[in-house]
Amino acid sequence: MSGIAEESPPVDRPGRRSRSGGRVWIERWLDRHSDLVALVIVLAGFAIRIGSSQGVYLSEDEALHFQLSNVPGVGDVYRSSLTSAHPPFFFLLLHFWRRVGNSENVLRLLPALFGAAFLWMAYRWMTDVFGKSAAFFALILLAFSPATVSLSASVRGYSLLLLLLVSALVVLERAIELRSLWRIAWFSGLLYLAILTHYSALWFTLSVFVFVFVRARTDRLPAAVVRTWLGFQAAAAVLYSFLYFSHLSNLRGGDLERDAMGRWLHEGYFATGRDTPLAFVANQTFGVFKFLLGSPVAGFVGLAMGAACIVVLASKRRPTAILLALPFVLSAAAALIGVYPYGGTRHSAHLLLFAAAAMGVTGAIVTGARLWPALLLTAALIPVSWSTIPTSQDRTRMSAAIERLRFAAPYGSLLFTDHRTGALLSYYLGKDDFNRLIPGRGHFWESRVGDYRLIGSPIWSFDERTFVPELRRLIQEYGLSAGQVLWVVQIGSEYSPALELSRQHPAAVLPQTFRLEEISVVEMRIP
Repeated sequence: MSGIAEESPPVDRPGRRSRSGGRVWIERWLDRHSDLVALVIVLAGFAIRIGSSQGVYLSEDEALHFQLSNVPGVGDVYRSSLTSAHPPFFFLLLHFWRRVGNSENVLRLLPALFGAAFLWMAYRWMTDVFGKSAAFFALILLAFSPATVSLSASVRGYSLLLLLLVSALVVLERAIELRSLWRIAWFSGLLYLAILTHYSALWFTLSVFVFVFVRARTDRLPAAVVRTWLGFQAAAAVLYSFLYFSHLSNLRGGDLERDAMGRWLHEGYFATGRDTPLAFVANQTFGVFKFLLGSPVAGFVGLAMGAACIVVLASKRRPTAILLALPFVLSAAAALIGVYPYGGTRHSAHLLLFAAAAMGVTGAIVTGARLWPALLLTAALIPVSWSTIPTSQDRTRMSAAIERLRFAAPYGSLLFTDHRTGALLSYYLGKDDFNRLIPGRGHFWESRVGDYRLIGSPIWSFDERTFVPELRRLIQEYGLSAGQVLWVVQIGSEYSPALELSRQHPAAVLPQTFRLEEISVVEMRIP
């Protein structure tokens, strides 16, 4: 491929002989069977992704994704997705996948399949652009990274996003090499699906725009190819405009954004007085590599390898330096101006491919483009990848807690929860029926799940400050009368509902209170 010849570091040529004049038999064997070995690595990665999700109950975010997808029709999926922070494509796929089954294992099989396909496509792209040795290093990093394992074993859209991004890159490379108009269209279709999967695809879209602009000059692409590409890019801009005005603009400044920026993602946004911009970018970039590799020491080494790769490629004026570096630059800039978080969380999943690719290039350079040193990473990374299994989310204990709740609370009882607990109860009490969220009074929401009346707060997660005021607001908005019974259900250990009721609402009568694992249940009779 002509594109490979222009983009690949000269150190990485399949079939290159060692300085001693020959190659050991393992190197020759790997060179001949590299695709087979890569497939074995992909299958091993897939097995780890399946194994890591066994016996684990759904997290609140996973249950929310199921809740938004478990609706009667495609139009309902789209409307329910507008209440989330994500575009609708993964919810739509999950809506159809749930017909295969709605158990935890079946639901997690879908992202695991996407994750395995991502590994194979990442290997193909890296081989095309950087050569076999770099591809092996990157494949092993991605196959056994604790970050990619956990993302591919979770009922979210991140593994789908990664698959779409790298598939688009594979097609793009061929489109540039062959000057192919239909491949430009194919690339654009994959890009649109990525845009419809996660908003972080914006930084990929902008990076690829700059990358192709540079490649158009260095590769002297025909005017027809450039015009076709620009036309499809304009369509991508229209798609983003639609998503912004129909979805994102309604979330800006809302409770979801304030909660993310002020609480659980606050470290991913730059705050004046907490850090200097340079220190923030450095710390958060280190966080991405630490997230990928699972430890601070490995993260530091990975960051150094990634930086070395960019320096080498830039010194040789390789356009791929732009492709690997610009997503980090744009993501950091977005965090500095408070648009999108940046750092070592799943919200930076779109950067993991480029981090692994940069490390793979450096690994190939350091090892003289040999294949066998990359395999040594497997022994080091497999134990780390198994560490991603959430030992605290035992599915049997969750089942026992749900059965205890059913035994204690009679059918038809009113259950009051925060948003995340409501999502879990919607799955574990009513996953076999369509979820029908009804707007309630005072911005509360209602649903019938498992013959219970579920009323949820718009607040994602209660704490000591918000729980009792929201309960009082519920009583006032719904005009609940003295003597009426409701059940407070809370997932998590951040606070004790019974303790807070006794402290802040001492007149309340609490006939029953119990806690099983992460579930707290309080029966409350309104005074």
